[in-house]
Amino acid sequence: MATFFLTGCHNPKGPAKKDLKEIAQEIMINAKNCSLITIDSLGIAHARVMDPFLPDENFTVWMATNPK
Repeated sequence: MATFFLTGCHNPKGPAKKDLKEIAQEIMINAKNCSLITIDSLGIAHARVMDPFLPDENFTVWMATNPK
């Protein structure tokens, strides 16, 4: 004998969905570090930890390396 429980949740008055750009911006603002990954001429990936600056209105992000 099998017992099944079905539940559901519908919240029409919940918060409005954020668009992908808003979510990406939140992640970028709250991130402490990021990685820059490049592929060399031999196809080998090289990754380095970077210190990102906040994105501008066009989502341009400047990054700087930290020697420490």
